Amino acid sequence: MSEQTDASRRKFLVGAGIAAGAVAVTGAGLIKPKSAEAAYVALPWPYVILDLAVVKRRAYDKYYLSGCMYGTGSALIETLVETAGGAWDSFPQDMFKYGGGGVYSWGTTCGALNGAAWVIQACAGANAANVISDLFQWYCNYPFPSRDHDAYAVYTRVKTTVANSPLCHASTSNWCFTTKNKINSAQKKDRCAKVAADVAGKTAELLNTLFAGGYVPVFVQPDPTCSGCHVGPTSTYDNVQMKSTCTTYCHDDKKTGHY
Repeated sequence: MSEQTDASRRKFLVGAGIAAGAVAVTGAGLIKPKSAEAAYVALPWPYVILDLAVVKRRAYDKYYLSGCMYGTGSALIETLVETAGGAWDSFPQDMFKYGGGGVYSWGTTCGALNGAAWVIQACAGANAANVISDLFQWYCNYPFPSRDHDAYAVYTRVKTTVANSPLCHASTSNWCFTTKNKINSAQKKDRCAKVAADVAGKTAELLNTLFAGGYVPVFVQPDPTCSGCHVGPTSTYDNVQMKSTCTTYCHDDKKTGHY
């Protein structure tokens, strides 16, 4: 190798090393996570007693903006921003849009429950699991929609049904079968706006009671015959994950004669 070639090679390697170092330093600055600069507010967030009527009306109206999870969750958070402030104002409420129709119309957990559970988890601390269980069981047994919204609703004196499930699929389908309305009808949208409002109101009621010091959990595992065999570490088989009733819709063929 000639001296000129060797010198050129050394010059290239030195230059490449400097460039690599510059990229490493610059790149490190570019990928610095912004989250490190943002102040994280630890849970639980503060709660101030809410006006149920205000929360319900907001949830009904907000349903028509982006669905049931947005309706319930945004109504609760917007009201808490006004009453409690602080960290509540930092949550991007558009995040709730995914839950409509049981997560983008998949019919899974009712979006109203999904949004309510988020709010409960954010403020109820060690009591969150109990409050959420009480809310879900209330939902399963409640005849939706209530007539609390007839003063401002599109439709009034609407026929009610009981879901016996926290699933959007069961709740909406049962109502549509019973009332002969279509899932995409204006009547069904009005019904689900009322469900979002009813759930928001019940959530505020439970949290008001909790923060007033009078909350007592009321959840009871349904279908003790089923759960005794299949649910929980002390059951015979411990092979089913559930807290709702088993035999009303999904497993009515399992009432007798099975393991």
